[in-house]
Amino acid sequence: MTTIPNLAPETKNLGEKMKRRQKTMNKISFDINNGMTLEFVQREHDSNVLVHKIDHNGKKVYGNTIPNGQFVMLYNLYQYVIDNDIQNDFINPYGKNKEVL
Repeated sequence: MTTIPNLAPETKNLGEKMKRRQKTMNKISFDINNGMTLEFVQREHDSNVLVHKIDHNGKKVYGNTIPNGQFVMLYNLYQYVIDNDIQNDFINPYGKNKEVL
């Protein structure tokens, strides 16, 4: 019979921190140039990202959901375009390299 050693106190505390983090809501918001606010909301760790556009009166005028894996891929695309100085109309309009299709 195999016995599992007790976890170090630091590891136990880290596990508790992760449990607390999983139950919190994270929000990022930006003012955008059309007078609206763009808001990204994640209700728990490693979950989908809700996207809201909010008008100047505080009314939600647009909503969408980005699956968590696709959100990570969006970041990967951004980082790839920047790292390789690829011209992209949305991310890097003055990039020196052309995107190969």
